[in-house]
Amino acid sequence: MNAKLLEKLKIAFLIVGGMVPLLWWRPGYIIAKGDYFPFWFNPYRTLSSDVYLWSPHFMGSINTYGSYIMYGILWLFLRSLGLSIGFIQICIQILLLTGAGLSMYYLSKTVHRELKLSPIISSIFYMFNFFALGSRLNEGFAWTYTFLPLLLALLMRIMETTNQQNQAVTNKYIIYFAITSTLALSIASLNPANIVLIFFVLTSIFFYCLITQRNQIRLLLLNLTKTVTLSTLLNIWWVIPLLNYYLWAPSAFNPEVNVTAWAWTHARASFLNLFRLNGGWSWLPEYVPYIDLYSNSILIVLTFVPFLIAAMALLFKTNKTCFNTYLLLIILVFLFLAKGLHEPLSQLNLLLYTYIPGMVMFREPVSKFTMAIMPFLALLIGYAVDYIANIKMSGVKLTKFIKPLTAIFIITTFIVAVYPLVINPIETKTQWLPFSSYVKIPDYWYEAINWLNGQPGDYKILITPPDDFYQMPYTWGYYGIEFFIGLIQKPVLLPDFSYKTNSETSATLQYLYNTIKYNKTAEFKTLLDVLNIRYILQRNDIQYNFAGRNIISPNEMQTFLTSQPYIHLVQKFGQLDIYEYIEPKPYIYILNPTILQVSTKIENTSALQYTWNFATLTDIQEWQNITGLNLIFQNIALEQPATVIDYTKVNPTKITVTINATKPFILAISEAFNTQWTAYVNNKQIKPTSLYLCIKGFYINETGTLNIVIEYEPQRWFNYGCAISIATFLACTAYLAYNWLKKVILKRVYWGA
Repeated sequence: MNAKLLEKLKIAFLIVGGMVPLLWWRPGYIIAKGDYFPFWFNPYRTLSSDVYLWSPHFMGSINTYGSYIMYGILWLFLRSLGLSIGFIQICIQILLLTGAGLSMYYLSKTVHRELKLSPIISSIFYMFNFFALGSRLNEGFAWTYTFLPLLLALLMRIMETTNQQNQAVTNKYIIYFAITSTLALSIASLNPANIVLIFFVLTSIFFYCLITQRNQIRLLLLNLTKTVTLSTLLNIWWVIPLLNYYLWAPSAFNPEVNVTAWAWTHARASFLNLFRLNGGWSWLPEYVPYIDLYSNSILIVLTFVPFLIAAMALLFKTNKTCFNTYLLLIILVFLFLAKGLHEPLSQLNLLLYTYIPGMVMFREPVSKFTMAIMPFLALLIGYAVDYIANIKMSGVKLTKFIKPLTAIFIITTFIVAVYPLVINPIETKTQWLPFSSYVKIPDYWYEAINWLNGQPGDYKILITPPDDFYQMPYTWGYYGIEFFIGLIQKPVLLPDFSYKTNSETSATLQYLYNTIKYNKTAEFKTLLDVLNIRYILQRNDIQYNFAGRNIISPNEMQTFLTSQPYIHLVQKFGQLDIYEYIEPKPYIYILNPTILQVSTKIENTSALQYTWNFATLTDIQEWQNITGLNLIFQNIALEQPATVIDYTKVNPTKITVTINATKPFILAISEAFNTQWTAYVNNKQIKPTSLYLCIKGFYINETGTLNIVIEYEPQRWFNYGCAISIATFLACTAYLAYNWLKKVILKRVYWGA
């Protein structure tokens, strides 16, 4: 058969295999469970809303969605075609599964150019293995898994053309690598551990090339510098939001983000399970509906086949022996890291977590380090199968059929070993946890949200009952994170269970929820004032009596809310009640520094900081002190040093305020601003001051009619980063276009001559 035709048939086979996710589609349902929810579920969301690094939710919080704009573009395009959310999820699964196969095919062709069978075998294994299929719900994983082989292949091509001293071609691959990296890394950064993992994998291959091509070490390092520089310039736009969230912002890591607190996820990470690509903690009857199928001894044996075949690659002495040995060593290193605190040598792993900065991001190591071994494992498998299929057997007739039969047999083995997952790895509903991964959000949620979105004014919405955990069980069959509440376009108040939290905001919300729990009605009203709350959305469809949870029952919540004379029930939508606080307080207001009761007064170069003596109280017995907050709004009724003429929330990161001031004043804002916010008044910069609880304000020692601009400074950095990345991309595109046109013109001149 013609070689080009055979190549096309192989690629077509991979594309057909990539259509498997169509088996996972259930019309009319979205796929959502646990930590996973459709990325762009919100129909009101636009790309413009993603570019702001501050969100008004949770009393104000850092927003990282600016890093994932490319994912938003993909969703926006598919939605513009009129596709449903559920089908878009399947389409993305098809793209990622097919992309993983083609990406691996390109890597195998790069490494094993002389082998005909290796690319298709490597690709099929990479697409259909226990680990990859069992992790399809994790969007950050799936994206990383798809692009990892492609990045490896492009890096190896850079090293190869460097060795050939073909700088023009090397420059082309450097540009391809840099452009691919921004597409891959920006979305992989949904979990920053993915970025570090990609770095580990690429570094391991570069180190091998550095050793084997040491005669070209200077040129290799030069081209590496070019690659890193260009990639940095192209990626800076999404790096800034991540750095702002994890490093620059003055917020603390959640204390539960540490390896010892997550050691329970290492319970199944034995080497035996890792060799089966099944070391994840969730392999339990509660979470896996098809787990009984793997009591079949044949399936159990088949799950070990990939590693056995990969090990066989070392049995064949060829020019690839050293490379294959190196790949196997890398695999073993990553396997050791994947086992985490599981024995043996758990103390050595603990030392790594203790003394290597940032290692805590791999607190659940199986899902990360197993992914790192997969491209290398696929290369070894493809190589071994190709070599076995080409062994010449004397005396055997029809030897020309041995090669395709071997390929078919191995591919069948891979598919049979994971066929329960091929049929559907998405559904997780079991008799122990009857929450399906396929969800229909009730219509009454959309009705309630549309009503809230239609109400005028600048205020916040309190969601009750309080969440006791970041995933909630609902009576309509859903258990997971509550991204669908993000359909509410007004700022909502819910606990923030992110990696990094604002301790002041968390304490304030805990105050608020404790006033409900312990029936502290006066304090509850005061906090409604301070937090700028107008509506309360009461969820009566929470499965409050779910085992192991501590959720206030709907009856208790209704009793508490209806007993408050200043709260009225205004709407009912199915299982949702909407209450209105009839005395809402403004979002922005003036405080008089001379009247405001404070315990300390700290003067610095930019502002006066006021700290209430009860700002950090946690003991219920000391709640009587919180009633002092009532003085704030009593003071507003008195003669004030300034008046708010008008204000505009230009966007989530910029507010303009016009003030008429007769004396120095404090401009208070019902939001938990951090020190990265700055007010600009008459060319002066003023940093926010802590007032009480999580609320911030600006002490302004100016009089007259003032036009004040309040901005979130990291937004500027993000805008500059985007400009740099776009300019770099345009320069790369121009360079590639110039070289292409030059080739076309030279060809025409040559043939014309």
